[in-house]
Amino acid sequence: MVNQLDTAADTVAPRNILFLGGTGVISAAAAERAVALGHRVTILNRGRSGKPDPDGAEVLHADIRDP
Repeated sequence: MVNQLDTAADTVAPRNILFLGGTGVISAAAAERAVALGHRVTILNRGRSGKPDPDGAEVLHADIRDP
């Protein structure tokens, strides 16, 4: 059986993708998958979660409460 997502991903040109919050279960998996597919990934987090940052992603930290 052919996975349609994998087939479609092979034909997409690399994109710049921004994740707002990238340490949750879903967003972390999505960010890792995007990096694996060759996209340029930036993750903007409010703070540090203790989880390792995905290899190949740029991680920025910002908090509106900390001017």
